[in-house]
Amino acid sequence: MTVFRRYILLVGLLFEFVSGGKATCRIEDIRDSTTGAYSVPASCVKLALGGEKLGDDGVVALAESLSKGDHKIAELHVPTTGLGPRGTAALASYLTEAGKGSSLRILNMYGNEVRC
Repeated sequence: MTVFRRYILLVGLLFEFVSGGKATCRIEDIRDSTTGAYSVPASCVKLALGGEKLGDDGVVALAESLSKGDHKIAELHVPTTGLGPRGTAALASYLTEAGKGSSLRILNMYGNEVRC
């Protein structure tokens, strides 16, 4: 194992310890297998959705789900998900909505077709 991989592993373990063991959620943790609807558990502090082909519609639905609850998301990873202008606007709306994004420390949108 390289030094870099050990460092990443240690950072991940430290995050889990600091967050009180709260969850890292992936797509299978938040998407209902029968309806396809998103429901993010309140215990989720890290959303790791990289590589999932959510597209704008999926990211809009995810942002709507986050807006409905009192989530303390510290990390939101949506790289290479097909995120576009509508999904980006929905995330921005969620993050600026009455302090809902105040716990966010990392936003990863790498590899999407988002232009500024």
